[in-house]
Amino acid sequence: MAERTDKQRNIAEGLSFRSLLNAAVRCGHAALALNDSNSVQPRNFRSVADFLRTDTSTTAYQAYLHYIRGAYPYIEPAKLDSAFHSVSKQQSGDSASPRIDPAPEQHVIISLGLATGILLSQGYDRHEKLVDDLVQCSLEAFGYVLDAADDLAAVHCLIALTICSLFYDKAGSTWHLLGLAMTRCVACGMHIAKDSQLEPHAEPTEQARAFWTLFLLDTRVSSTLDRPFYLDDSAVATPESLPPGEDASYLVTQASMTRTTRHSEREDPLCTFINLQHLHETSASRYASQKIDSIRAYAAGLVELCKYSTISDNAGSKMVFDEIDEIFAKYLVSLEDKLVSRVGTPPSMDVMLVLAIGTVVCRLYALGHITQQQVAYQAINILTLLSTRYAHARGFRDLLMELVMGGTGAEPRQPSARLCELIAKVESQLPSRIELLILGRKPL
Repeated sequence: MAERTDKQRNIAEGLSFRSLLNAAVRCGHAALALNDSNSVQPRNFRSVADFLRTDTSTTAYQAYLHYIRGAYPYIEPAKLDSAFHSVSKQQSGDSASPRIDPAPEQHVIISLGLATGILLSQGYDRHEKLVDDLVQCSLEAFGYVLDAADDLAAVHCLIALTICSLFYDKAGSTWHLLGLAMTRCVACGMHIAKDSQLEPHAEPTEQARAFWTLFLLDTRVSSTLDRPFYLDDSAVATPESLPPGEDASYLVTQASMTRTTRHSEREDPLCTFINLQHLHETSASRYASQKIDSIRAYAAGLVELCKYSTISDNAGSKMVFDEIDEIFAKYLVSLEDKLVSRVGTPPSMDVMLVLAIGTVVCRLYALGHITQQQVAYQAINILTLLSTRYAHARGFRDLLMELVMGGTGAEPRQPSARLCELIAKVESQLPSRIELLILGRKPL
């Protein structure tokens, strides 16, 4: 076990970390659970072994590698390549036993990576059973990671499981898994710089890479859910960077800007808007291959601006509202095309982003800031498509449909009984700031 740099008490003492992780996984699906490394013999996952002998596994792996490089670069590509080849070689037989593997974390990361890669690929809906098997295979090995691996390996596995849960709710509760990963990361001091990291032009360490990936996840998940950030920015004392050669080198800046938006309600929203716009234009030109991700990030940033700032009272509001209308439309068109063509499943967080976009458009239309609400109708259609995979999208669709049909008016008013009924059905999943916008209690 790696030495803890901050001398904190081992988080596995007292309340079992394994129990907390098991609970987070069971939030997704009671049928999936961690295996106790000292109890039953691991099951024989023939489907996983067979899959690793096919070219499809390489395709899924490449899809995963491409995704994390551009979104959550928690592990070095060379290290991930090595793990993939190692696991593929070992699984070339009829079965594989994580119990005798000197690196059980490789089984976890690669199994979860392949499951996520399948979901990111064309025809993902034909391989749901295989995704189930891969996730369960990773959980069989997770117990050995907690028992034998060092902190970095455990954090890598927790990040991989959190990322998988974004696309596959049976992998567990994203919110709770993120909390466990962040707890382990901070407990072993990954948020604190080592002396070598303070040197000019020093390359980020593996620990820094893992930490800043969690920073990205914390920002995106907490912002989408309107929940407090797990990480207090003032507690961070490690260089704010990711490797300059990575596709995701600009993501920390983007996440920091999102966090600043939440804490700067009194600042000029036009300045925040200009910063968001500049970052989008810069990143879109540099990372053209990830156009939809760039537009999504910009749309999410504009949603945060609407949730935490009052734009209409400021000079330049028309320019801001016109940009919001245009970017929201572009994002929904690209997302709808992706859903219709079935080139890969979107993350579950997109359900709430689409609801937020539809809500903002309805409010802007009611207030006379835009001339049509076609984007809101498109959001309803997208929520219908998403509901085939994510059940909570159905309630959000009905809510947005009622908002579009009834409207909220230019001034706050008593919501209809139907609207209140629909809100009550989804209240546990409805972000608080979005609810205020739906009810017209948050000015734009």
